[in-house]
Amino acid sequence: MKFLEDNGIIHATANEVNSGLELDRMKLAEEKLTYYGNHGPGDNYGSMAFACFKGKEKSINANCDGKPVIRIQEDGSFDLIELEAVLQYLEILKKAKEYIEGS
Repeated sequence: MKFLEDNGIIHATANEVNSGLELDRMKLAEEKLTYYGNHGPGDNYGSMAFACFKGKEKSINANCDGKPVIRIQEDGSFDLIELEAVLQYLEILKKAKEYIEGS
C-alpha cells in the first residue's frame, strides 16, 4: 500500500487487497474518521464506491470508474433499496468531500 500526505490529507493506493479493505475501512469509520474512495472488482466481489463522514459510512455498487450503479432488470424494474443506498452514499460523499476538500 502506498500513502501520500498532502496538507493533512492522506491519499492511499493499494493493489491486490482482500475485500477492498472493507474491515480496515470499518475500523476507520468506528474512529469517526472521514474518507471516500472506490475499488475495482475482486474474485468474490464487484467494484464498489464508499464514503464516510465522521463515522457514518456507506458502500455501494459502482462501475469501473467508481460511479454509482443501480442494477436494472430486463423488465425495467430495479430495487428501491439499492436506489436508497445510492442516495445515502451521495449525501455522505458530498459531506465528506466538503469536509476534506474545504469546498
